[in-house]
Amino acid sequence: MNLQETVALMFPHGVVTQTMPDSDSIFEVHEIPENTVPQNCAVLASGEFQYFRDQDRTSSFLVHAEDHVFCIRVHSAHSGGSHAEVILRYGFDPVKKLREH
Repeated sequence: MNLQETVALMFPHGVVTQTMPDSDSIFEVHEIPENTVPQNCAVLASGEFQYFRDQDRTSSFLVHAEDHVFCIRVHSAHSGGSHAEVILRYGFDPVKKLREH
């Protein structure tokens, strides 16, 4: 399974696009429902933050899927829609780390 298919499994209701054609590790997912949480993966860590009081809330996730680790930010919009930025993290051995815990 390629990386774009893996991201599509994590966001089955979204539309996955590759944001940088030269980089096969950065994706965006559009048309996802508000408060979306990645699916079909192991969530290693999660949190929420807001840079400014009047700015939209952002959720972040570190997930393990298909022997890869992804850093995900889900941006919620006031209009009720959301989009996600998904970045593949290199240099991390998730199988080794999961066995240690």
